[in-house]
Amino acid sequence: SLYLHPSDLPRRETALQHLEDAVSSDVGRGMILGTDCNGASDLWGSLPPARDHLQAPGQLGPSWQRGEEFQTCCQQHRGTILNRPDLFPAPTFVGGNGSSHIDVTVAFGRVPPHEWKLSEEFSGSDHRIIRVSLQDTHEYPKRPQLRLTDFKKVREAAAAIPANSSAAAISAGLSGAVAAHTPIMEGRDSPSWWSRKLTKLKQSLNKATKKRNKAKRDGNLVGVEHWTEEFTERRRLFRLEVRAAKKRARDRFYASLQDFSKCIRPPKS
Repeated sequence: SLYLHPSDLPRRETALQHLEDAVSSDVGRGMILGTDCNGASDLWGSLPPARDHLQAPGQLGPSWQRGEEFQTCCQQHRGTILNRPDLFPAPTFVGGNGSSHIDVTVAFGRVPPHEWKLSEEFSGSDHRIIRVSLQDTHEYPKRPQLRLTDFKKVREAAAAIPANSSAAAISAGLSGAVAAHTPIMEGRDSPSWWSRKLTKLKQSLNKATKKRNKAKRDGNLVGVEHWTEEFTERRRLFRLEVRAAKKRARDRFYASLQDFSKCIRPPKS
């Protein structure tokens, strides 16, 4: 989300710079932005100004200049305006001193199949609710869920492999048995706060877990003691990094909402 202040020029320029930085990064290649741009344009439904609203012959007022500035910024980065004033001509902002079209939805990068809608629901704000429905075309990879493998049936299939089979035949038979009795399900995407560092820490923790379990099975008391200490320390480091990663993601989220409270105001009575 983005808020462009109507009169505080330094604050507005800072917000536009944040937009420039975002759309220039990898994240901006597939981003949908909701903006209170405090600017007018016929692209998002603003009505042409009357003659007496012009600053000079042929020169638009401040609101239209702000709208043109935002529109130019979006076009430079191949942004697509999703607003549909042809289907929803009503203003997006309805306040005590009037109404206007100042809330803009922009897609940067590939625009997925979507539906833009100005909702009639009560929002408690002078800004009306905008809903954008996206058609999910992403194909999620399907992976064997080994935790759900039916090992009883795998053992039965393994027992049916002839004893005089070659190593290759035994390997193929076991692989086929596991594949036949393991469900294939869609894999879950990693959470947004996950990182490569967490992946390495998790792998290190899993390794310590396996080593400790093996030492227990072998009755290796020295090994159990050693790998229990390793497991405890690696788990501590992993948990610390998880908390730090979640905090970084949380801080980014709240930073993006720093201007949100200024957009949500009760209508003037």
